[in-house]
Amino acid sequence: MKKENEFGFAIHEIKNKLQVLILNSEVLERYLIKMNISDENVLKFTNRMKEESMDLYRFILDISYIFKKANNIEEFSLNELLNELIDIYNSLIDAKKIKIIKNYDPKIKEVSQDKKKLNIIIGNILKNSLDLKTKKNEITIRTEKQMNTIRVTITNYGEKINEKLKKNIFEAGFSTKEEGTGLGLYIVKELIEQLNGSIDIESTGDSTSFVLTFPDKLKNK
Repeated sequence: MKKENEFGFAIHEIKNKLQVLILNSEVLERYLIKMNISDENVLKFTNRMKEESMDLYRFILDISYIFKKANNIEEFSLNELLNELIDIYNSLIDAKKIKIIKNYDPKIKEVSQDKKKLNIIIGNILKNSLDLKTKKNEITIRTEKQMNTIRVTITNYGEKINEKLKKNIFEAGFSTKEEGTGLGLYIVKELIEQLNGSIDIESTGDSTSFVLTFPDKLKNK
């Protein structure tokens, strides 16, 4: 518990510093516009600094949720959550000309879950799929309801994930990306287990599916 408290304090301090950095970069951006500075390199650097700071801030927030053992349960539309996440990544989807295929189960109306944690979980998997070099510019999102259980399957058409990689892919620090932190899928696994759920990988030579399973009505312990 002491280590968790210390880590939580460190996260709080990092968040505060990042908020200052984001604010200052926004002020600088507005100043450059006001002064009619049109140097593309300066504008590009300022925008990159702001975007990187915001990405890091969101990443720190995601990590902080691992330590929030209690779930904030609320009723919401799973379809709307999925569509909101797709909208967030619309610019990347358009830039890479990726077709998003939605195959939603009409039986699923509202779920009673921790919306923020599900947002982080599904968002991480979707972003990973969008970042991949694929043989087919498609991502399929399928939802299914079986009794009181929800399955969300996100399928991409990147390289096959072999058995050795499957064993390590959810470990903290493990990454297949040169600039990856190795914490994205670790966060996913930690959070889905807090929701009494699980994550599995089904990979063939043609496609890879990340399969999330969780109860439609979560109850706090």
